[in-house]
Amino acid sequence: TAANLIILALMYALEKGWGFRYEHTQEITYEKIELIPPQRRAELLADLQTRTGLPIRRVDVTRIDFLRDVAVLQVYF
Repeated sequence: TAANLIILALMYALEKGWGFRYEHTQEITYEKIELIPPQRRAELLADLQTRTGLPIRRVDVTRIDFLRDVAVLQVYF
């Protein structure tokens, strides 16, 4: 019936990613704190993508520990 076709088409569209976009997040301890400033954000994203192999969409700096020279990042991919 027509209702079944509409439901199947909707499920197919959502399944292929044409519907909602979901982001996964991961907390990472990062040691290159020289890349943390906003003006070096592109370098930070490129380094994270190279190291993780994930398509990093955005990054939030949640904590900086200057004693240990690390930053805690929330990475969205």
